[in-house]
Amino acid sequence: MKDMDYIDNSPVAAELKESVDELTEKGLITTATGNLVQTNLTEGKIKYQYTLNPVRLWGYVRVMEICGIRPGMKVLDGGGASSPIIFYLGKKGIDITTLDLQDFLVENTKKVAAEMGWKNIEALKGDMTATRFPDNYFDAIFSISVMQSLPNDIKIKAVKEFARILKPGGILGLVFDFGKSKNVKENYKYDIYDQSHVPPENVGEIKKYIILPSGLEIFGNRDLSDKISNDRAYIRRGYLNNFRRQKSIKNLFAFLISYIWSRYFNYTYYSIFLKKPNIQKIS
Repeated sequence: MKDMDYIDNSPVAAELKESVDELTEKGLITTATGNLVQTNLTEGKIKYQYTLNPVRLWGYVRVMEICGIRPGMKVLDGGGASSPIIFYLGKKGIDITTLDLQDFLVENTKKVAAEMGWKNIEALKGDMTATRFPDNYFDAIFSISVMQSLPNDIKIKAVKEFARILKPGGILGLVFDFGKSKNVKENYKYDIYDQSHVPPENVGEIKKYIILPSGLEIFGNRDLSDKISNDRAYIRRGYLNNFRRQKSIKNLFAFLISYIWSRYFNYTYYSIFLKKPNIQKIS
């Protein structure tokens, strides 16, 4: 994640912030954490601080740009109901389906879409390892901050299913935590959504549990790296900029916590993009 600087000047990042702020003014909830505790409605005057922290915003922008998401496409999100990117795509007029196991996130997505008149958003409760969509259905698929919460056998099932329902030439964008975790639950059961933290620890695991099972081709940079940079400036800078924009005790506290936290950060944020080969007709 050495290329965080471009986020500050990204038009997509600016539009995402505006989208979250617009919903906040209307009393509507977005979330980036899989629950409704950390939301745009708990942030005070800087409305996107939790939901669009620097790391999360980086993932959203990467997916938008590299998957080439644009109007006219049919897009699937795996496991991100109620997240800012869903509502951003709705506002842009893009047909987006979000599939999630958590009822309250699905229902909140429906509520926001109805309030805003975004009929192009479809929120479904469902398991992304066994969807009911037909083969070759979506132009692009993404899943942000979900893979690290799935055991390895479920990661394999999920990417196989994504590959099945992705159109030839379509891109799958995955953003997830990468590195060693100290919060692995041995009794993890996916069917009850008991969250654990089991990110891939190295490139070998990414290849074994994501790339190879998918049958898709790496899109873009093929030089995958195991290195986790010790430079956490990109995390601290985002919170510092929030404090500079509005010098409140809350924002100063957030910056100080991020500074301490980043020193002991033993994993990072990783993105990988996979493309489904075009099917060539044999004459």
